[in-house]
Formats: sequence, structure tokens, C-alpha cells
Amino acid sequence: MKKHEDKFYNYNEVTEKEVIMSRCLETVGEEMKKALNKTVLIKLRNGVELRGRLRGFDIHLNILLDDAEELIDKDVVKRGIVLIRGDTIVLISPLETPTG
Repeated sequence: MKKHEDKFYNYNEVTEKEVIMSRCLETVGEEMKKALNKTVLIKLRNGVELRGRLRGFDIHLNILLDDAEELIDKDVVKRGIVLIRGDTIVLISPLETPTG
């Protein structure tokens, strides 16, 4: 058995789809950790684009950005500290090469 997120899984009882999803979430988490304190670009469902320093995230991909800027055409509007709800995010892209 493997412990994952405070649950014990017996892989004889877990479907292949659940195992793949678990691995996917682990990979996303690892990549997000590499991007911490780096500048990222985030695109939202409503078309808004934000750029800022990734300060934190949770399992729902709620994102905390610092020094955030909203990109509107060629204009940049400073937003400061921004909390973005994870289910509104379409894309997260690092703008700096993550180290690690």
C-alpha cells in the first residue's frame, strides 16, 4: 500500500484511471514547486492575462501572485498581490527558467 494525501491506497482496489490521475497531480505539483518565486504568466477563462511572481498554490491550483500585472493589449496595469481561483485558470506558464 502507498500513502497519498492522508489516504492509503491498495492498488488492487484502485483503478488505472485513479493511478494515472494521482501521478498527474504529483507532476503538476512538482512543476509548480519549481516555479515558486519565479515569474509566471496566467491566462484566465474570461481572457484576462496576468503576470507576476508565484508566491503559493494549493491542491485546487488557487494561485497567489505577488507584483501582479494585468496585460491588456499592449498596456500593463499593476495589480499588486492577487489571489486567483484555480477553476478560472486556463494556462500557467513560467516566464523564467525554473531551477531544480
